[in-house]
Amino acid sequence: MQPTIGEWGPVKVPTTKQKRRMRIWVTLALLGALIAIFLLGWYVYYLMTGSLGFGIGDERQFLAAFLL
Repeated sequence: MQPTIGEWGPVKVPTTKQKRRMRIWVTLALLGALIAIFLLGWYVYYLMTGSLGFGIGDERQFLAAFLL
């Protein structure tokens, strides 16, 4: 005789396949959030300084990075 779901154990426990899928979605959501935060920070930096950052967009900064 096989017990029915919930008779001997917890009810509504996610399957391994559902857990694996959720791990993928959480990873993608975290990666997307990190990229969005980075781009927002870069945009605010660009608005405040007028420079693209990383020595890009300002010839003086770009050359100074190689000379120092």
